[in-house]
Amino acid sequence: MRSPLGLGGCSFVGLVFAASLVGCSAADAAGPPGGGDASVDASPEGAADASGEVADDAARDGVVDAPLDVAADAQGEAATDAGDCIELTLGRMGSNGAAYGAARFSPQIGAAGWDSFWLAFQGSTGTFDLSASTEQEMTTCTHCVYVQEDVSAVTGLTRGYFARSGTLTLTAIDAPGSFVGSVDDVRLEEADWSAGSTQWVAGGACLHVTHAAFDTHPTLCVPFGATVCGSEQACVVPWLPQSTVTGVCLDVGAAAAGGPCDDPTSTTSTDCVSGYQCTGGALENHMLCRKVCDPYGSGTPACDVADETCDPITYVCSRHDVDSATEGGACALADYSGCAATDGRAAGWCVNGTCAKLCRIVPGDAGTTSPDCSSTQTCADELGAGTFGLCR
Repeated sequence: MRSPLGLGGCSFVGLVFAASLVGCSAADAAGPPGGGDASVDASPEGAADASGEVADDAARDGVVDAPLDVAADAQGEAATDAGDCIELTLGRMGSNGAAYGAARFSPQIGAAGWDSFWLAFQGSTGTFDLSASTEQEMTTCTHCVYVQEDVSAVTGLTRGYFARSGTLTLTAIDAPGSFVGSVDDVRLEEADWSAGSTQWVAGGACLHVTHAAFDTHPTLCVPFGATVCGSEQACVVPWLPQSTVTGVCLDVGAAAAGGPCDDPTSTTSTDCVSGYQCTGGALENHMLCRKVCDPYGSGTPACDVADETCDPITYVCSRHDVDSATEGGACALADYSGCAATDGRAAGWCVNGTCAKLCRIVPGDAGTTSPDCSSTQTCADELGAGTFGLCR
């Protein structure tokens, strides 16, 4: 593992594809360790990388995840283990599609910012001793367990904690982001690893997890397709797209429609009220609850705001450069701008100077057919997206 870049500042998380569409800047992302390159490329090529390097990048960039609404217990100082550590109860753990996971927990520690329990790993199944010296350094750990306290987009995280002892067990690793296991008798002590090596804080706070089991297998779905999610869930496109399906079921959050949100990378929550998802925009430096939309629908406007269009990658409304060209016409704007827009939907993309019609790739069909192309055309995945292409 490589070291995080620091304990302050902000890191960027967003979907950046074909040089433009959706993302955010370091000023608006909710992420702890900051500095350095403020962007994380989650292109389809990046999504396909399920190696330890991806887990490494996740640990280094300190992506914030707030997977589950766990009842906050303001009396955290009263809940301690035998070593005067605060005893944590983990909520449901989620994963964004790589070999790492994150979970909210109770009680709330510190102030009112986001608190997250993290693990990142390389290798296969087994039980691993977290007291090994190599596992206590972000630069060398292959089974990294740590906590981030009070993370905000403005100030980064307030305090970090690294596992000093305990065990991590991985019983199954089935696919990127899909693994099963548990942590036992884990003691985490206050530490600063921003300079490269772990510096334990003398007399610092400590946390403890007696036992927590996890299973990060996502519930897959197709946005605006058959209903497979729970009544309090929504089918949305995750920030790391998957090549076989366009969405996952996430719990509905509480942030208001159109309002700011703190959890753009949650693996188990939209962080927003029903019908909205926390995400960035191509032309705005804000993380907002944006409307979930169907880029392939028709009729009723897809978006509530006049200058927004429905993004075919993220299925949310945001501002984009839209060319006035009609399907098959010449584009004046740069490649990968939207074109042929109607009712808040850009029916095409400018590619090689021409407005080509967008189409969704039917999961498992490899683009041989598409409801958006004529019977003589296929939905060509020439952009490497895996979930959408161009009618050719």
